[in-house]
Amino acid sequence: MTLTEAAYWTRRLGVILIALFGMLIIIVLVISNVKEDTTPPEYAKPSYACTDTAEEFLQNKLNIPSLELASGSEKIFEIDTETGKADQLPQIVNVYKYDNPGQLLNSQDEAKKIAKSLGFNPELISRTTNEYYWNDSTTSRELRVQARNLNLTMKTDFSKPNGKLPEGTLPTESQASSIASNFLRNAGLLTDDYANQKPLTKYITIEPDGSYSEANSVGEADLIRVDFIRKTPIITIRSDWEGADQMKTQLEDKGFIAETDSITVDGERVEIFNFNTVIIGQDTQKSNISLYVGPKHEKISGSTGASQIYDITYTNWYLETLPCGTYSLLPASIAISKIQSGEGSLVYLNEKNGDTVVPYSPRVVKKFRVLDITIAYYDAPTEQDYLQPIYVITGEASFDNGVLGKFYYFVPAINYDQVEDKAIEETEVAEK
Repeated sequence: MTLTEAAYWTRRLGVILIALFGMLIIIVLVISNVKEDTTPPEYAKPSYACTDTAEEFLQNKLNIPSLELASGSEKIFEIDTETGKADQLPQIVNVYKYDNPGQLLNSQDEAKKIAKSLGFNPELISRTTNEYYWNDSTTSRELRVQARNLNLTMKTDFSKPNGKLPEGTLPTESQASSIASNFLRNAGLLTDDYANQKPLTKYITIEPDGSYSEANSVGEADLIRVDFIRKTPIITIRSDWEGADQMKTQLEDKGFIAETDSITVDGERVEIFNFNTVIIGQDTQKSNISLYVGPKHEKISGSTGASQIYDITYTNWYLETLPCGTYSLLPASIAISKIQSGEGSLVYLNEKNGDTVVPYSPRVVKKFRVLDITIAYYDAPTEQDYLQPIYVITGEASFDNGVLGKFYYFVPAINYDQVEDKAIEETEVAEK
């Protein structure tokens, strides 16, 4: 090899070594900048701990009823959600077990107490296989209490002479909320999860046939409906978990709000961060616990506030305080594609600013425009074993007459195809 050739190959080798050294530096920099996964183990992988086997849990798949559209409707969906928002929703969340004790041995005595608190004669009781029943002809009211769980309905027939709403002053929204809350509390029917949230209110008009519609103003209102709501954590982070602060920050950066509480662990108080979401029923405009409050009725006795309560819907499925396990969710984009393929459940459809109280009437829809997607929990109208998450997909509907409306779709959020047998032993945590 000549000196010229040696110099040439030396230069080439030098260039190659420099290039390799440069690549090595880049690799080191990339590796050093990869963020360590700081997700606490409790939410790094789903536990599937609510049942021992996947098969047992899958027997509880959500089956959500859907509203029918009028003939001539077209299920055309235009997706217009905020870019990336759907993908920022959590992918592993809590699932809760309902505390369904079954029928109590003293259920009739408890039902009589409820009847007495509402001003009914508790001894004038009728009974079917499933419920206890009272009828008060002097006020045209009837009360039905379910024997198994003490869920109840009370109705006033305003179309009858004795059911006519008395003259008097309608309470304020704040007063109506207090009347309803105090009555439920005194009757032993206001559980902590409902008591912890501020009730919602809506003005109601009584139609000549005794049905309800939404009042346009307080001046047109005959009653105030008080809706009790509850929330529960989709994710609960203990401050003593490794990576807790980082996960809390990440969720807050995505718009989720933490509520701070504490629990006792091994005799010491530990701070926890609850990321709560609402528990929603089949009717998105009304709660499972609703009381209609009006002017005082002199012929109604009972406990404090009963003389101002004319209608009650009380369906309370009791929840265990702590989640029974964590489960992985469908990607939000898949939930949207499900409604496009007809798999989602339409649960609300109405004109914008329309009457949210009158019964649903099928409409002809030409197009759905999806504007938002969030996570909630579905409180079914019938007894279930588990409280499960759903995607709530909302947006704008275009009716055939050119009027715009609002819609809600529900899609079960758990990825049922990925549910496995119980992965870990349930962690025992002391009650608050």
